[in-house]
Amino acid sequence: MTIRWTLDDLRIFCALAEAGTMTAAAEQVSLSLPTVSARLRSLEDAFGTALCLRTQKGVTLTAAGQRLLGHARDLLEKAARTNEDVSDFARAPRGHVRLAANTTAVSEHLPELMARFLASYPKIDVALVEATSAEVVKQVREGQADIGIYSPNFAVPDLATFPFCDDELVLIVSVRHRWKKQTEIAYDEVLQEDQVCPQRTAALFHFLSDRAREAGRKLRSRIHVAGFDAIARMVAQGVGIAVIPGSAARRLQTLHNVRVLTLTDKWAENQLLLCVRDADELSPATTALLQILQQGVLQSS
Repeated sequence: MTIRWTLDDLRIFCALAEAGTMTAAAEQVSLSLPTVSARLRSLEDAFGTALCLRTQKGVTLTAAGQRLLGHARDLLEKAARTNEDVSDFARAPRGHVRLAANTTAVSEHLPELMARFLASYPKIDVALVEATSAEVVKQVREGQADIGIYSPNFAVPDLATFPFCDDELVLIVSVRHRWKKQTEIAYDEVLQEDQVCPQRTAALFHFLSDRAREAGRKLRSRIHVAGFDAIARMVAQGVGIAVIPGSAARRLQTLHNVRVLTLTDKWAENQLLLCVRDADELSPATTALLQILQQGVLQSS
């Protein structure tokens, strides 16, 4: 069925119903009197019935006109809401962003950045998943994640990458440990000691286990605990030693009275990068989050 009327026709009709006269309606919609009269005749032709009765005192709606008035008001209200709702995308992005990141990023760098982002964009939700760097890259590559944060221990030429931050991995020991006066140590020596480890599901635990396996060794895990604060407390009590991000170690060093040693292994430098599949094809919501993450780098540097 062909519709032979427009929202403007309905807007004029509602103005006529409210104003009561052709002249007042013409002034209300900023059109000439002949134009308003012609648009009313066009509406009546479209519906095949009279919509109002014209008298010297003004116009009175017929039963058909009253029925149309109710529908017209509903349609104009819905049109206004539609315009506002869709226009919101230009003013404030909305949607859902999938972010995959390794343990260091999730625990030490994202809490404040995500809080800032979610406060700034109340119509965007974020699904944050912790994974090993290899799994982060895999998820971004396969479209399971929109943005990834990973340690570049391998090349990813098929993804667009951006700097996020530098956060080296370090060793923490108790103030009573025999290494308390050392400033640096190789991971091969670390593997000779009992360790307090992240939970078995943590990306950092898998990363350290892989480094131990490469050295032909196995982590001597005395206990697995959640969170770097709990790890530092265990280390301070002499349960074992632990490898954690430098940002966490510096934050917890004084609080729990532990010593921090630099790891001499190249992989411990632990630069973090952002990655996306195609920077030119991101949704507005993903672009907004990527910008916040990049701004966080600039502010921290």
